[in-house]
Amino acid sequence: MSILDFVSLGLVQGLTEFLPISSSGHLWLLQYFWGMDPDMTLEVFLHGASLLAVIVCLRKKIWSLLLSIKYQVLGIKGYADEFVLSIQLIWATIVTVPVALLMEYYVLIDLSLKVVAGGLIVTGLLIWVSTKIKGAASTLTWSQATLIGLIQGVAVLPGISRSGITIVGLLFMGVRRKEAAEFSFLLSIPTILGALIFTFKDVASLAFLSEPGFYVAALICFLVAMGTIHFMLRFIHKWWGIWAIYCLGLGAFLLLT
Repeated sequence: MSILDFVSLGLVQGLTEFLPISSSGHLWLLQYFWGMDPDMTLEVFLHGASLLAVIVCLRKKIWSLLLSIKYQVLGIKGYADEFVLSIQLIWATIVTVPVALLMEYYVLIDLSLKVVAGGLIVTGLLIWVSTKIKGAASTLTWSQATLIGLIQGVAVLPGISRSGITIVGLLFMGVRRKEAAEFSFLLSIPTILGALIFTFKDVASLAFLSEPGFYVAALICFLVAMGTIHFMLRFIHKWWGIWAIYCLGLGAFLLLT
């Protein structure tokens, strides 16, 4: 691949991982239209860059969650709400795993423009329906955390945005938009880490470490992803509906292609 290919893949991954528009769908589309061959090794680099970006952006929240676990283990009072949230994140991730595996095993879908278009349209419709929901709650119940884990598992389907459907699910549960986005981004940490572990087994050798393009793609992905996370957390109230229009428009265009 040329350096332009690496730059493009890093830019697309950084933009779409945390926007509700399906990163996997956009990466597939870029590779499809540009004639690129899928590269599992590059996916490891890009997932790692995305993971680092969300950790850096939410480092204060993550630190409080880790402190809550430490306090609980040591029997020290404090960070009670954060401890509940940390366990809910772990539980939602555990619930996601069997759903995602079952979806991948039983839902045999060959990626095509029509399939990705269908996924984008579904994502767009869900976002559109949720635009009028304001939300009032800032915390989740255990049943809600379980449901979000189940919903996240569906995101393995092509064109379905993980961040999009989890935020939509939280909105329908009455959670405020900013808190819904933050929970979705926190939930992405164990999810992306799992994807890293899952894809790393397909890396044939460590020869890729000498390829500068991988580092260029990862750096661009990291920087763009950080900007995307900050943008979403700050402007989700104003810009939420625009992603519905984008997904519906792109999906319709692909159907007509």
